[in-house]
Amino acid sequence: MFEKRKLKSHWIRTLGATALVTGTVLAGTANAGAAPAPKAPVLAFSPSSGDFGQVTVGQTSSTEFTLTNSGRAASSSLTVSLAGSSGFTVIGDTCSAVSLPLGRNCTVTVQFAPTSAGAYSGTQTATGDNSRPGAAATISLTGTGVVPGHLYWTTLGFSSSGTIMMAGLDGTNPQEIAGGAGLQAEGVAVDGNHLYWDNSVGGTVVEANLDGTNPKTIVSGQTPVEIAIDTTNGHLYWANSGTGLFGAGSSIMEANLDGSDFHSIANFTGGQGVAVSGTHLYWTQGYDPDNLSQPYGVMEANLDGTDAHVIAPNLQVFQLAADSTHLYWTGHNNSFVGTVTMANLDGSSPQTVGTGNIIGGVAVSSSNLYWTDINEGTVTMAGLDGNNPIVVASGQEFPMAVAVG
Repeated sequence: MFEKRKLKSHWIRTLGATALVTGTVLAGTANAGAAPAPKAPVLAFSPSSGDFGQVTVGQTSSTEFTLTNSGRAASSSLTVSLAGSSGFTVIGDTCSAVSLPLGRNCTVTVQFAPTSAGAYSGTQTATGDNSRPGAAATISLTGTGVVPGHLYWTTLGFSSSGTIMMAGLDGTNPQEIAGGAGLQAEGVAVDGNHLYWDNSVGGTVVEANLDGTNPKTIVSGQTPVEIAIDTTNGHLYWANSGTGLFGAGSSIMEANLDGSDFHSIANFTGGQGVAVSGTHLYWTQGYDPDNLSQPYGVMEANLDGTDAHVIAPNLQVFQLAADSTHLYWTGHNNSFVGTVTMANLDGSSPQTVGTGNIIGGVAVSSSNLYWTDINEGTVTMAGLDGNNPIVVASGQEFPMAVAVG
């Protein structure tokens, strides 16, 4: 009997201890798993970044950003801040001084207004209680200011009194930016920083600001008739006309953009036009009765003038223009009607895309083709394939060269 009571007592003590230990472990485990996650706001902007792209200087672009709280608690009173370039401004704000409840949103509208050309960047932030994770949202802002494009052309005028004209790309607001006695500009070109023109009377190449101010002679002692710019490599090209009826002693000249290190890279008869596209240089070469082996028409060469060869033969061509895919030139057909011709960069598949009386200069932009009619006194704008031509300037005194930039 004693042994049974002893065993029973031992069994009860053991079971109780086991139950106590087991209960302690389970209780501890249950408490760890039931610990609640801290309640906090989670703020995020949509869209998550702001790229305004290219905006013309003097114009504006705006984007509305939505701030949403997807967390488990309301934010504290929000502060909206904008840092970085002065081109960005908050013009609408329903978030500042607001405690944003969970599942709710507010908006901030940012305006990009570039004051000069170049890249702009900024950061927009909405901040609540910084001691809580997720209580702030930030987006990056980017944009580029671009200078408005302009259309330029030259007029020969009367008695060697020509002009350099500038207008909007559609011909609006035309104005003379250079001119006077002794100016005969047969070529004009433009890059992102400067305007260039020649003066066949003075034998010079001139550089100026894009609005024609601060003109200065950078090359002299020339007989220039058209100008082209290679902006990628920083080179300036022009065609020097020769002498006599057929232009003997013509040349293609190359220089740095400031006119330094100018030198001849090609010599021939009958120079008129020059253009650049990518890795190739183009010029017009005339008929030479004293050298029948000289090809005439449109020539293609490397940028240093080497490997020159004719790609559009047996043509009397006037001026040239080129973009990344096509070559354009002016001349006349067999009926002596002035023409604008478009071809592939290798001269293949030529087709007439414009006509007129006496077509002078030609220029091309990313979306439009331009040409001048010397006899009619007009500048015409059309699609890249010559469709929908419209006169954008009239009443000009012998408009010659034209450029876009």
